[in-house]
Amino acid sequence: MPTQATAVRTGVVSRAALNALGAGQLVNWGVFYYAFAVLLRPVQRDLSLPAWATTGAFSLALLTSALLAPAIGRLNDRGHARRAIVIGGFSGAALLLVWAMVPGVLTFYVVWMGLGACMAAALYEPAFALVTRAHASAESRQRALAAGDALRRARQYRVP
Repeated sequence: MPTQATAVRTGVVSRAALNALGAGQLVNWGVFYYAFAVLLRPVQRDLSLPAWATTGAFSLALLTSALLAPAIGRLNDRGHARRAIVIGGFSGAALLLVWAMVPGVLTFYVVWMGLGACMAAALYEPAFALVTRAHASAESRQRALAAGDALRRARQYRVP
C-alpha cells in the first residue's frame, strides 16, 4: 500500500497543484453555475425579460456543456485536462465581463452559450481527469475519486 507521500506522483501533479485545483473548482462553480441564480433578478430587470426567457439562457449553457462533453473528454483522455481547465477558466472570465455589458437578449444567450462551453472545459470532468492521473495506485485513485464524488454530492444538501 503506498504511503500518503508516494500517493501523488512527483512530476505529474503536485499536492500544491491539486490543492489549487480544488480551490479553482470552488471558484469556477461559484462563477459559472451559482452566479446565474444570484444575478437572475437584476438581469431580468435590466433586459426587461420574463423569468422563462432569462433562465432559458442558463438551460442553453447546460445543453452546450453537455454537447461538448464528449469532445472535452477526448482532450482529457489525451492528457490535455490542465489546458482545458485553464482555457475554460480564462475564457469564462472574459465572457463574464461581456455579460456585464450585454445590450440585449440575443447577446445574453450567445454569452451563456459560450459559458456553457467553459463549463464543459473547466468543471468536474477535467478536474477528475487530473486527479486520476495524479495518483499512482488504483487504490489511491479510487479514494480520491470517492472523496471528490462525496463532496460533489454533499453540496446538493443544505443545512436549514
